[in-house]
Amino acid sequence: MEGSKGKVNDPDTFKNPCAICHKRPATRYCDYIIGYSDLQMFIRDFQQLRANNGPDYETCDVPMCDECAKNIGREMDFCPYHFELYQKAKEIPEELRKAQARVKMQINTELLHGSD
Repeated sequence: MEGSKGKVNDPDTFKNPCAICHKRPATRYCDYIIGYSDLQMFIRDFQQLRANNGPDYETCDVPMCDECAKNIGREMDFCPYHFELYQKAKEIPEELRKAQARVKMQINTELLHGSD
């Protein structure tokens, strides 16, 4: 992703130390989403989402070194604080997990076959 500051996660972009350890140069930013500017996260229509140019959100952006960053996927890194929140967010009670699975199945069915 190109921006006014250069390439994201490009070591040359950063001239500041890691905000976590304060020992090594920062090489990446925390990608944890801390806010949405509108309700696009609730859009269930992919075509409508694309028409609105995708999601509009703000990320944490704490500068981190490779050693302090917690990688959770392809080019997705969290600071230790947000990594802990991310882990806790996956630990929902069983009764809520069942309701979550039921609704996700319903949403996927509607997306594939259309609503009645």
